[in-house]
Amino acid sequence: MWQTEIPQGAKALGYKKLLEIFNLKDIPHFCWSYASPKWEKRKLYFNEQNLILNIYPPSYLLSDNIFDHLEFAIKHEGINFLILKQVLLKISPSEVTKYINQKTTGKFARIIWYLYEKFNNKELPLPSLEKGTYVPLLDPKVYFCGKSIRHPRQKIAENLLGSLDFAPIVRKTPSIIGYEKKQMGKMAYDLAKQYDPSTLARAMRYLYTKETMSSWEIEKEKPDNAKLARFVQILHKADSIGILSEEMLIELQKNIVDPRFALNSYRNFQNYVGEEPGMGKLIIHYIPPNPEDVSSLMKNLIESFNVMEKSAINPIIAAAILSFGFVFIHPFEDGNGRIHRFLIHYALARLKFTPEGIVFPISACIVRDMRNYDKTLETFSKPLMQLITNFKVNDIGEMKVSQDTADFYRYIDFTPFAEYLYECVDKTITTDFHDELSFLASYDKIKLHCKAIVDLPDQRLDLFIKCVRQNGGALSAKKRESYFEMLSDEEINKMEEVINKYSKIESK
Repeated sequence: MWQTEIPQGAKALGYKKLLEIFNLKDIPHFCWSYASPKWEKRKLYFNEQNLILNIYPPSYLLSDNIFDHLEFAIKHEGINFLILKQVLLKISPSEVTKYINQKTTGKFARIIWYLYEKFNNKELPLPSLEKGTYVPLLDPKVYFCGKSIRHPRQKIAENLLGSLDFAPIVRKTPSIIGYEKKQMGKMAYDLAKQYDPSTLARAMRYLYTKETMSSWEIEKEKPDNAKLARFVQILHKADSIGILSEEMLIELQKNIVDPRFALNSYRNFQNYVGEEPGMGKLIIHYIPPNPEDVSSLMKNLIESFNVMEKSAINPIIAAAILSFGFVFIHPFEDGNGRIHRFLIHYALARLKFTPEGIVFPISACIVRDMRNYDKTLETFSKPLMQLITNFKVNDIGEMKVSQDTADFYRYIDFTPFAEYLYECVDKTITTDFHDELSFLASYDKIKLHCKAIVDLPDQRLDLFIKCVRQNGGALSAKKRESYFEMLSDEEINKMEEVINKYSKIESK
C-alpha cells in the first residue's frame, strides 16, 4: 500500500537496498529510505503498519557499495540485527577486512567489524585497537539500553537489553517518552495512599477476580470455581514467587492448565495458532519457533530479563519484553496466553512498579478492546508469516517446519508492544484501579441511597450491587428473574442510577 507513495524513479537506500542486493526476503523494519530524483525531503507515517518512509533528496544517492548502505542504515535507520546478521554472513572476510582497514577508527566501521566477528564466530586478520573512546552499540538517545559490557578489540560498548543471542530492541518513541513523563508508578503509589487499608483490601479482592475472569475471557473460556481460585492465588504470589526460571514457569503452567496437558519441560513438538473454518481449509495465523530452538530462546529471554532488572530498565519496558517474548516463543502446549499476561504482573511486581499486594487488571483493559490487542500482536505475526514459508501440516494437524527460524525470534523490535503496554497500564491506573477505589470509598453511601428506594436486606442489596456492576451497569433479565422478581421496574432503574453515579462503569 505504502509503495504508491514512493516518487517515480526513487532509489532504495540502507536496509531496503541491502535486501535487494542480497536478494533477501522482506525482513520487517520500522522504516525504509529512498533517494528521490526531485529536490524534496519528507517523512511519511503509516500507523496501521508501524512504518515510516523516509524520502531523501538526490544528494543522498549512493552507489551499490555494500558498506555505504550498511553505514547509512545504522546511521539513519537504526539497528536491525536480523538484517545485519543475514547481510554480514554473506560478505567475504577479505571484503570486510579491506573496508575496516580503510576506516579503522570510524564509529560505524567498528560496529560492523564487531558484529561481523560475533555473527560469524571468528576473528578477522586485523589487530585489536590500542586506543580510542568506546562506541555504544546502541545509541542511548534512540534506544533503551542495558548496562554496557566493554569489548576492547573494537572498543565497542555492548549495551543491549540482553545479548546478541537474544537482543530485544525498544526505541525511545514520542509515545513512550510521553508515558514515561507521567510517572505512572508514582501515580499508583499515590493513589493507593489515599485509601485506608480495609478499602484497599476490598478493592483488591474484586480486582484479582476481575483480572482472572478477563484473562480467561481473552481465551474465550470461562473458568470453574477451582480454576478461578487457583489463578487468583497465583496472582497474589506475583510479587513473591521468586527468581524467574524454567522450573518456575513449568510449575506455573501446571497450576493453570488441565493436568492432562501440563508439561514437565518446554515443548518438544511444533505448535501453531490457526483455525479450520471448513473441511480441509486450515488457516495458519502464527508459527512459534521450532522445538529444537525453544529451550535456548527461553534461556536467553530469562537472561534478558535479568539484564533489565540489573540495569534498572523501566518496569513497563521489561514487562513488555518478557511477556510478549514469552508468548511469541510459545513454550507450552496450553496456558501460554494466561502465563503471558501473568508475566506482566510478575515483572511489574518484581521491579517494584506496583505497590505490594496490588494488581492492575491489565486483562480487563485488553478485553475492552480486543481489536487493538490483536492488531498489536499482528505487528509481529503478520511479517513473520511472510518469512516462514517452508512448512507442512499433516492430516492429524501435526506441523513440520523445514527451515531455520530461530533468528526471527532473537531479534524482535518490541517497541509496538511496549507502547501498547504503556497504554494499558495508563488506562488501568486511571480507570479500573481509580474507579474501584472510588466506588468502594462510596459504598456505604450507595447502600444508604439504595435503601431509601427499597429497604432490601444487606445481603440481598450487596448481591444487587454486584450483579449490576458485573453486567456493565444494568441488572440482567436472568438475575432479575432469579433473585429480584419482587422489585418494580422503577425501583430497579433508580437503584441502577445510584450505583452508576458512584462507579464509572463502561458498558460492554
